[in-house]
Amino acid sequence: MQWRILILLASGIAVIYLASLLQDVPLPHPAKINTSDLTRFQKPPDKIVLTNAGDYLYQTAVWYKITPNDREGFSVGIGPMKTNVVGYVKQLRKPLSSLLNTNQSHEWTSVFEHQLAGPISFVSDHGIPDLESKPFGVLYYTIKQDIPRFYVRLYYLSLAQMTFEYKDLLLPGSSWINAFTLEKDSILYSRDHDQYNFRFIPIPPTIFSPPHSVEYTMNKSEVGDAVPGTIRSAADDFTQPSGS
Repeated sequence: MQWRILILLASGIAVIYLASLLQDVPLPHPAKINTSDLTRFQKPPDKIVLTNAGDYLYQTAVWYKITPNDREGFSVGIGPMKTNVVGYVKQLRKPLSSLLNTNQSHEWTSVFEHQLAGPISFVSDHGIPDLESKPFGVLYYTIKQDIPRFYVRLYYLSLAQMTFEYKDLLLPGSSWINAFTLEKDSILYSRDHDQYNFRFIPIPPTIFSPPHSVEYTMNKSEVGDAVPGTIRSAADDFTQPSGS
């Protein structure tokens, strides 16, 4: 009886072993490394942009609307348009080598902190993949005499210093912008009254050259191809009742 149990046990182990030999070789997968990062923010950011450039991993945290200490209690406006609030951008970086092993000797170090002149509406981290400057854009606005002005703060990597620089690009027009992105070599956006099309502004290649931290005025935008469709109004669905 005891021999029978041993034979059944050995047979079961042999079947499991043979089944394991029939399995495919497992694909390689990324190693999981636990880190103890000291990047905990008092207030969680609305957006984080990660950029791999050179020997560093850059982490850019973005807050769309914060109230500065000297304006506490004075925030005005409902919906997307507000006054007395500003956008805030903070960038940190860490050596890539510290992320490739379990020895976490390097913590995040601060690169810059920027308080913008107005609140942020959109962030585009699509960038322009063909460029080494790794650009990404932040759309923000200011209000003067009840007229909004829209800016794109274009961040990009300066290859000479291997640090991120920026330029502020003033967009033409004052209608509210409800969509924004960077695509290839252009700024794409849409305004409130745009129904089935978009606007785009080509980014000149020299925009990434010195001087940095300056403002440029983009004089005009081009209108993209309209999306096929028919614009309907409420009158199209209204039928006048016939008289009796």
